[in-house]
Amino acid sequence: MATITVARRGTLHRLIIRGALGAKDLKRLEHACRDALQHQHLPIEIDLTRVTTMDESAKTYLHRLETRGAALHSARPPGDRGG
Repeated sequence: MATITVARRGTLHRLIIRGALGAKDLKRLEHACRDALQHQHLPIEIDLTRVTTMDESAKTYLHRLETRGAALHSARPPGDRGG
């Protein structure tokens, strides 16, 4: 189970995720993104540098957020959706 921390600065939402991110965490992740998801432009940054593993459901959900404009930060090379 992942730990999800939300830090807001003005309209920017920054999420820091730690641990194993999987399908069981997606409802909590969606809840953490709720305010940002209601806007056309997603003022959201998601820090994945502390994620240890990620299942396919989580990868797919994060990819959808990224295509909507969320900035994903990880230790992986750009374009690598590995996990």
